[in-house]
Amino acid sequence: MEEAGDWPPVSVERFWGEKVDIKYAVKIVNTPLFASEIAYGDIVRVRPDHGRRELVFERLISESEHSAVRVILTGVDVRAEVQELVSAAGCTWESGRFSSLLAIDIPAEADYRALRQSLLGLKSAGKIGLQESAVSNVHRRQFESFP
Repeated sequence: MEEAGDWPPVSVERFWGEKVDIKYAVKIVNTPLFASEIAYGDIVRVRPDHGRRELVFERLISESEHSAVRVILTGVDVRAEVQELVSAAGCTWESGRFSSLLAIDIPAEADYRALRQSLLGLKSAGKIGLQESAVSNVHRRQFESFP
């Protein structure tokens, strides 16, 4: 999926986080819709923004072994097909207010290689756009060489 000048369609993305034992760090507990290189369960460094009264992402501290991919539904009636593939692979998804965008959480034990092959088939058929936003080392090892 090529990124256009107006992508992402938001200027800020907010995440759910859980406190961890590291000062100024949180565990991400949702799947990013737009942010790259972070996934569910990752530990990230944050800094307080007192003016906005919230914590602001600074950098990844440690990877959770989950991966995150984004799927843009471009085909007619493809949502159920994608959700069935994702669910059968033991993965979950979120979409938020963007109904044609799915953020897919791929846990460490999932067979990402098989899921990726199925998603690439849908992409080749023009039914979806696909962006691998954060592929964990666990999932990269499922390939002889990751693209």
